Amino acid sequence: MARRFRTFLLRRVLPKISAVRLSLLLLCAWVFFALSVARREIREAYSVDLVRTKGRSLVAQSALVIAPDTNSSSSNSCMLPEHVCASKEATEPRRWYHLKKYDYVINRPLCDPKAPPYLLALVVSEPWDYYGRSMYRRTCGSIKTHAFQEIKTVFFVGEQPGTENDIANEALRFGDVVKIGFVDSKGNLTLKTLLAFRWALEYCPGARFVLKCGHDVIANYPEIVQYLSNLSVVGNSTHLFSGLLRQEPTRNAWLEPDWDPNAQNFAPHIASFASLLSLDTVRLLHSASFSKRLHTEAPFMSSIATEKGIRLDNNTKFWEATKLGFVDLARDRCRLLTALVIHRVPDPIVWNLVKRGYVDKKNACTGGGQVFQAPQPVVKYVGNPESDREIILEKAEDWVY
Repeated sequence: MARRFRTFLLRRVLPKISAVRLSLLLLCAWVFFALSVARREIREAYSVDLVRTKGRSLVAQSALVIAPDTNSSSSNSCMLPEHVCASKEATEPRRWYHLKKYDYVINRPLCDPKAPPYLLALVVSEPWDYYGRSMYRRTCGSIKTHAFQEIKTVFFVGEQPGTENDIANEALRFGDVVKIGFVDSKGNLTLKTLLAFRWALEYCPGARFVLKCGHDVIANYPEIVQYLSNLSVVGNSTHLFSGLLRQEPTRNAWLEPDWDPNAQNFAPHIASFASLLSLDTVRLLHSASFSKRLHTEAPFMSSIATEKGIRLDNNTKFWEATKLGFVDLARDRCRLLTALVIHRVPDPIVWNLVKRGYVDKKNACTGGGQVFQAPQPVVKYVGNPESDREIILEKAEDWVY
């Protein structure tokens, strides 16, 4: 029977179909097959049975919890006694709303209590910026372990109208997003950092070190782990607060509407784009924040640390490079390969240089006692360079010593 059917197709049907139609038919069949395979893989990887329940939006059986959307915490919830919160909010509501308890709108257990991460990266992000989080995942966040030490990356967002479904789908797909029930805005950056600290203490208390950063940085996890391991050997990691030390005016327009840059002296503070802390420091900053009026993140955190006797470590391996072009980064190869955090939006070109190490660090940082300077490596784009396409870098031969 099968032989007759095959003969019928070859002799009667196929000769009557033009080459164009046959190509279209085969293309449609291939697309259908590819979609079927992709759908099956997605179901297997992210098999989540969503059910509706009373009083809640969605509950996922895969331990992802999506609670009702709320722009603030409930009126009777406070980290301190209710009368303390009420009195402080009555006088300065803009400065004390970090005392409230906030709901985790989207949350899931990301840390194994039996095997906590050595380094926990708390990446604060805007809800609408999926591309930024995606690029961070593909670059810095793609590293999960180094030197037998586990690394965990978690993104933190607040609430923003029109992003609810996108954030929920992203959390289901990647499992690394925590959404907290507060209005996400630039005025709430200090609050977002404190709530990320609060989540770490509640859901990942076994982590040893914390990297707090935005998704607009290139974090070299292997270098960070090596740096922390060296600190641990000499015993200097009990209360670590490391980053780029600054002493310049900084403000939060929402928290400080009457701010006058000429009316005060600005104490040194760790820049807010990234900081490296021990979990003991995170715990201390979070608990001490309850007795301090909320203001701009960098001086807020640094002033608490200074008051508690924690030294602000001015770490030159935190590189402010927002105004540097690729050529400038590539020429300073030693700093590029040894930097812990580079304040620059992640991109595949720079990340490939950092991760793959086309130039050995020893050769890049030594040579008659001087740092080598190299020309720009040859870079080839495949497709449109403005889009997120594959990028191919030439190998080490293009780096001439």
